[in-house]
Amino acid sequence: MIHFPENFLSLLSLILCFFFLQGGIFFLYCYLRVSRNLGIVTREHLYFSLMSFGQALYSFGAWNLYSVNTFVEGRFWERFQWVSAILVFVFFIHFSTQYLRIPLRWRRWTVDLPAPFFFLMALLWPDFITQVPHVKSFTLFGHPYKFFESESGPLAYATAAWFGFHILAIFFAWFYYLGWKLKIRLAAVLGLMVFVAGAFHELFVALGFYHSPYVLEYGFFIFSVAFYFQLFLDFFDLYRLNLERSSELTRLVEESRLFINTVSHDLKSPLLTIEGFATILEDGASKMTPEQRQDYLKRISKNANHLMNRLSELKNFINIGMVSEEIEPIHVKDLIDEILKGYEMSLKGYKVRVKVPEDLRPLHGSRKRVQDVFMNLIDNCLKYCQKIQGPELTIHVNPREEEMEFMVGDNGPGIDPLYHDKVFDLFYRADTETGGTGIGLAAVKKIVTRAGGRIWLESELGKGTKIFFTLPIRSSMS
Repeated sequence: MIHFPENFLSLLSLILCFFFLQGGIFFLYCYLRVSRNLGIVTREHLYFSLMSFGQALYSFGAWNLYSVNTFVEGRFWERFQWVSAILVFVFFIHFSTQYLRIPLRWRRWTVDLPAPFFFLMALLWPDFITQVPHVKSFTLFGHPYKFFESESGPLAYATAAWFGFHILAIFFAWFYYLGWKLKIRLAAVLGLMVFVAGAFHELFVALGFYHSPYVLEYGFFIFSVAFYFQLFLDFFDLYRLNLERSSELTRLVEESRLFINTVSHDLKSPLLTIEGFATILEDGASKMTPEQRQDYLKRISKNANHLMNRLSELKNFINIGMVSEEIEPIHVKDLIDEILKGYEMSLKGYKVRVKVPEDLRPLHGSRKRVQDVFMNLIDNCLKYCQKIQGPELTIHVNPREEEMEFMVGDNGPGIDPLYHDKVFDLFYRADTETGGTGIGLAAVKKIVTRAGGRIWLESELGKGTKIFFTLPIRSSMS
């Protein structure tokens, strides 16, 4: 029989029952209409919703248990609370593993499989709650309370031990993953501590260590309020992430359109050349001398090779940031020495200056991509300094707190400041007579920006070029 609240504790339990009920509906709505629409594949909001519904049942039982006046009714509502507590416990374990993003391999064997057994025993087995009456009396804030209960059976104590073992394991897992591995979510951790304290208080009361009202629903209330606060913070992060993804998608669409237009225009020239010479050979090969035919075939071959090189460089450019690569510690000085050794023959006659601090700490990122950056910049220097007297190549490394600043410079012809903004554009060439594909510096910019760095240049006509770029010590480069 459902009772009208007869004291402060039963009234408070009634209020909490409605609070948890609307909380469960709210979190279920979050899961069905928000999380899934944002592409979140975890089910933490679903399990928190189910946990809230279970706690609403528990508070419903507490409301009536604190109002009954007979042992028969007290035994019924006590059993009702045990059944509700098992549901809360199971959903709490599932919620925690989803929220912490940890695969607890033992969960299936120690939680999911035993749960139906304990649930059915609490619901149906007569001796789960014995027939031995037990009056629990105490004073709270100067007001006397008397509850009509019955002694718990051995299986109820086993259930309490089952709760305690797993709550301790999850408690330590929360502190390990939220406190030591990730940025601490203070509201979540404090709410959990209150909830765990309430759960153990419940166990100690059930085991007869002392007499007190059951306060699990009050501990869970603080836990839920903490998670409402944490959820709002998470939603702000999700909203910000969604805006970033939208702007990134817009940028990628614009880049793709520009990329397709540029590629189609750039590849058209060698294709037209090949088509033109092939048509001439097809229509008038019999009237040509062997030397003419050989010249036309060489031109076709040259344009075909140019086209293949361009396609190969385009493939490498597209793969930047798309292909996962190993992140490893990079000793910058050793890497630069290794790269320069590979250019030993090409740099003959060059005055090479390298300034790298001796105590430089390692850079973490993709070694291949950092190597690509330096090689593209050195190739650029070789290309534009081949016609000048006394060519020079300068490489400087300047460590900062969270990043490293690099400079690769030459004393070549320089670049007019009017074209500084275009230098890193795909297929742009400052000097069309020097050859090249116009992909190298665009690839350098893409690698640096994908790693979370910046790139810029300083140059004037006749005064050489210095290209600066930064890379974070802990790079996101992939």
